[in-house]
Amino acid sequence: ASDSEAGDWFGFSVDIEDDVIVVGAMFKNNGYTKNGKAYVFEKPASGWEDMTETCSLSGSSCYNYAYYGRAVGISDDCIIVSALGAEKVFLFEKPGEVWTEVSESAILTDANNDTYHGFGCDAGIDGNTVVVGNYRKDDEAGKLYVFEKPLSGWATMNETAVLSASDPNENDELGLSVSISGNCIVAGARYNGTVYSDEGAAYVFEKPGSVWVSMTETAKLTASNPSSISYFGDVVDINGDLILVGGINSNGCMGG
Repeated sequence: ASDSEAGDWFGFSVDIEDDVIVVGAMFKNNGYTKNGKAYVFEKPASGWEDMTETCSLSGSSCYNYAYYGRAVGISDDCIIVSALGAEKVFLFEKPGEVWTEVSESAILTDANNDTYHGFGCDAGIDGNTVVVGNYRKDDEAGKLYVFEKPLSGWATMNETAVLSASDPNENDELGLSVSISGNCIVAGARYNGTVYSDEGAAYVFEKPGSVWVSMTETAKLTASNPSSISYFGDVVDINGDLILVGGINSNGCMGG
């Protein structure tokens, strides 16, 4: 970042698509205390080189401790940036041939938002769909919120559907990690326990038709060698038919 300072946490969140990288710095003092900032890098015509950002993106209503930049995502000509402290996700649309500083096109929020419930702890975007995790919802059992682009275009809105586990427990933290690819969403619940306490699990949701609806999971993924406090599901990613689930306290990552 061109304005980097100690304690910004630049790089806490990152995403890339084609020739564009977006990076979050959720502790950046951007006019307020730790309200955060996001940076966009576009590949120069001559190829990647050491550089500072092409532009930066800021949320319009992020004040003290908004933690804007906790999660970032990019798909096509859209970038999303979550503000965990403000419990909002900001969606930006590319204003022309290149990314420049621009105001958000939409602010995405939970229709039944409860303060300090973690909306925006992680978020993902693919095409016309955004998924947002809320790991603290319902006594930290956690839920996911899906937003689909309206026919009239992106606008400030509440969720299209809510996704939840069929076997929720307090403190599971479903949604602390989320990822989306096409018609599939995967989310981690690192404190869910089946064999051992807090071994973790990942939940897969498949779009049931032409639109997302509120539903429980299509499948639940667990490790073949579970251990107590392995945090399986601490990080997840999906691309096509491949899902990766990381357990920060496990013996490596799992794929399926």
